[in-house]
Amino acid sequence: MYFQSKRDVNYNLIIWLQVLIICILPWINISIVTDNLLIYLPITGLYLILLLWIWFGTGYEIKENYLLVRSGPFRKKIAISEIKEVELHSNGEDLAIVIGPALSFTRINIIYSDSFDLISISPKNRENFIHELSLRNRDIKIP
Repeated sequence: MYFQSKRDVNYNLIIWLQVLIICILPWINISIVTDNLLIYLPITGLYLILLLWIWFGTGYEIKENYLLVRSGPFRKKIAISEIKEVELHSNGEDLAIVIGPALSFTRINIIYSDSFDLISISPKNRENFIHELSLRNRDIKIP
């Protein structure tokens, strides 16, 4: 089952403002492009691809026995049997939620493995996501 990442207005602004600036900058100062064409186009092109890939490619897929977390080119596969706990967070409650494959400040921290690794994600439908995880691993500690 696939769950799309929730997208906050703040993340909308961060991503799309960067895309807009990169696209408008050559029109504001055309010499940036013409003088540095071989540098500007590949670097900005790759950066735009990365931003858009992250924006449209961030999501979470629950398979039979593992969770696949995707954010653009980045992937993380977590065995559902290793998940120990799920914590709900929102509005920047702690620093741990700032970093992670999520496009929202309304997040779920998933603690997994014996070393208590943590990944912070933001599925659009948190309740269904948690329900699906709990169906596959009844030992997950859920608030």
